[in-house]
Amino acid sequence: MCCLAGTFNCLERLCQNGATCTNRTAAGGYDCTCLKIHIGTHCQRMKTCTDGPCENGATCTDVSTGGVTCQCVLGYIGQFCERTYFVVAHSVI
Repeated sequence: MCCLAGTFNCLERLCQNGATCTNRTAAGGYDCTCLKIHIGTHCQRMKTCTDGPCENGATCTDVSTGGVTCQCVLGYIGQFCERTYFVVAHSVI
């Protein structure tokens, strides 16, 4: 998320890559709320492993075309290994 003061507002469409723009009423300016994969003042840059996007002990790998892949540890799923899951074993008798 970024916070910019000044005469700009959401009508200027400065937030990028699907970010949500919110006008600030008291201070003026606007806030960009980035999707999870993007960062930057206007959400203009894809995260890299240096930014630490992978969660819950996952291994991060930078992708040459931009962005990252996260290799989740057992018990986690999702693009950034942010969700838990449980495997229930069934036995046959």
